Amino acid sequence: MLIGLIALFGGYSFGSLALHGRDLSTYAALWGVASLSIGFAEEFLFRGYPQSVLSMGMGFWPAAFFISVVFGAAHYFLKPHERWPDWASTALFAVFLCLTLSRTGDLRFAIGFHAAFDFAGVFVYSCPDAGELAQGRLRTATFHGPQWLTGGPLGPKASLFVFPVIAVMFIVFHRMHPQAVFPVPNVSAGPVRENRSDRGNGQTILDPRRL
Repeated sequence: MLIGLIALFGGYSFGSLALHGRDLSTYAALWGVASLSIGFAEEFLFRGYPQSVLSMGMGFWPAAFFISVVFGAAHYFLKPHERWPDWASTALFAVFLCLTLSRTGDLRFAIGFHAAFDFAGVFVYSCPDAGELAQGRLRTATFHGPQWLTGGPLGPKASLFVFPVIAVMFIVFHRMHPQAVFPVPNVSAGPVRENRSDRGNGQTILDPRRL
């Protein structure tokens, strides 16, 4: 959707295939593994244990917004050619992935989406990232036009079109998964003990349905 919008306004040309035969399958596999590795690493690092632990202390969404800002800042300060749209879009992507965690209950969708986004951007659509084009990219694609349209050396995630696309993602996922299932609400009162007889011996037992 993002690439389509940029192309519609004249900022992207698909070019032709840059790989053929064995090179095509080899680089597709390598970039697939690399994208999955990034997906697992960054989701576990930012939306795995830290999100779970901070949620217990400050609530799920305050923790999600805090971690997402840190996630965006890490990209902004640690990568070259960064501008504010990339920080903002990266942070919003992170909030979206937190939404998927809340609505699905685990990180599988977030890992898959993260990996697919990177694979599509770097390999399939052959976009620049941090000012460089990937070795073994699929197409001879080119970007042309102002940075607000193309994202410049940062690629499409720094295009201003990324923001309406993210908004659509939020709306669609919210409608597909309207109910939050994570984190599981805490039972503030704790286990409830019920006084009832167990075969007439008068023992106090724990009702597991109330735990």
